[in-house]
Amino acid sequence: MAKMPYGSEIKKVSDLCRFHRVYQLLYLANLMIGLIIFPASTSWSSQLERFVGVGTAVVINDNYQAAEELAEQSAIRKSISEAMETIIQKGTKEETAYLLRKPALLTGPFPFLTHQRILESSQEGKFLTVNLEIEVDKEILTQFLGQKGILAQRVERENRKNLPSIMVLVGEEIAGKEHRPSFTVNLIIQALLNEGFSLVDQEATKKSIDHDRGIQQLLRGNSRAAAAMALQYGAGILITGRTTVRKSALSPGGMQVYGANVTLQALHADSGEIFASAIGDGAYPHVNMLTGSQKAVEEATQKALRSLLDDFQQQLETSASTLLVSISGITYEQLAYLKKILRETTRFPDLTDIQQKSFQGQVAKLQFTITNSPQEFADNLATYDFQKFALNVLSYSPRKIDFALKLKSSSSR
Repeated sequence: MAKMPYGSEIKKVSDLCRFHRVYQLLYLANLMIGLIIFPASTSWSSQLERFVGVGTAVVINDNYQAAEELAEQSAIRKSISEAMETIIQKGTKEETAYLLRKPALLTGPFPFLTHQRILESSQEGKFLTVNLEIEVDKEILTQFLGQKGILAQRVERENRKNLPSIMVLVGEEIAGKEHRPSFTVNLIIQALLNEGFSLVDQEATKKSIDHDRGIQQLLRGNSRAAAAMALQYGAGILITGRTTVRKSALSPGGMQVYGANVTLQALHADSGEIFASAIGDGAYPHVNMLTGSQKAVEEATQKALRSLLDDFQQQLETSASTLLVSISGITYEQLAYLKKILRETTRFPDLTDIQQKSFQGQVAKLQFTITNSPQEFADNLATYDFQKFALNVLSYSPRKIDFALKLKSSSSR
């Protein structure tokens, strides 16, 4: 029979139990305080996720360090692959693109990798095995895959949703004379509507005097007036160009052959940046000049438009876009300080590149490459606390933002 504890021993056990209960209560109280101050739904905790990978390497000539490095690299690649595959949608074009580009994706660098550590390292004979854990920022990883063109479908859907309205303004000449209504414009408008793009009211623009001026300028090779008109009617994108139709040699059947040449370009109306261009040609024999010209224009326009829409699709499938930014009232020293802050990825993770275009008369012109929407980025800059100064928005359009730097008074800091 076990020996029963005496009174002093019983008291010790009782004190120990009482102490343990008090410790439990204190622990639970601290846990509750922690949940109140740092709730589980905080954004930073939901973005980080851990993955484990196992890598193996052969120890050659007793070089344990070299084998460990190889095994560690293999483990990192496997754990990163697992992280990427939690974002990729199975059975879609995303998975196909991922499998094709996987070797290149795993060469690094890995901006989404926040932490890594070896959990276990073991050796059996000549084989060394490493278990490694990584911590990944899923939001940055998603942006990374979008920039690499892996998430093309979902990026295309998001970009198409945010795409501004389109205006079509193409000058058309048949036998040296301006032709209206333009065969080219009607064909392009119908094709864009079929693709689901949003267009401005073309009929309203045709009644404007500026429309005639824009056409005349286009025929002279100047697209500035057309871009100004696009902005006036709320279009963010302008498809512009020129169509010419000429008679060519007689066909063997005695009919006149009409040859058409169509040159198109798509540009952002606010910045004037051309992001797509295409050329098409066509020919058609007919006894009637107008019918032959129309058929030739149709063939040429279809060729040019097919190429232009392919460029459009590539633009829609990338998550990165360029943004022209001007900042007035800024000194060169302030500009250098601002660029240093903007390049800190922890503060502006959606800004991937900064190019300084010019600086003159306290006006800086920059080009940013961003991975979020221009509107969201402009909001972030306008509301960010730079401590010594603020950036006030003077004007905004989807591809161009004008800021003015305003110094803060000492009392407002």
